[in-house]
Amino acid sequence: MRFGFIAMAATFATLLLACQPATPPSLGGDLVLEYHRSGGFVGSDEQWLIYGDGRVVYRDLIAETEEEIRVSADAVADLVALMESEGFFSFQDSYLPDDTCCDRFIYEITLHYQGQSKTVTTIDAAEGEPEGLGRILAELNRLLGEIM
Repeated sequence: MRFGFIAMAATFATLLLACQPATPPSLGGDLVLEYHRSGGFVGSDEQWLIYGDGRVVYRDLIAETEEEIRVSADAVADLVALMESEGFFSFQDSYLPDDTCCDRFIYEITLHYQGQSKTVTTIDAAEGEPEGLGRILAELNRLLGEIM
């Protein structure tokens, strides 16, 4: 009887642990994401370098200015976890059409994670773009919109 109770308790504990949400990756202070957004009606050209510790270097490439901002390290880890779960490393390198006209933004995202680097380039309303890439862009723009 005692053995049955111990076995049942161990099984229950294993199930509880398996149901816990995934812990966001620990990223340290290394460069994790490079995000370049250019184009649009006004012709902007901006770059963000996002580090695992939450440091963000923003560059306006037209005005040639640079500033450092912060987000939480957890927010960066959550974004990387989203990118991993959406299959970022399996996306095509480019979703750019032959004609990139008119007034659309072009987005270039580079993820450096677990010894791999992958760059994906897309444009507003890109045909054939995976829904997951759209979710990643939306979350990235939301996060940066909070600090800019």
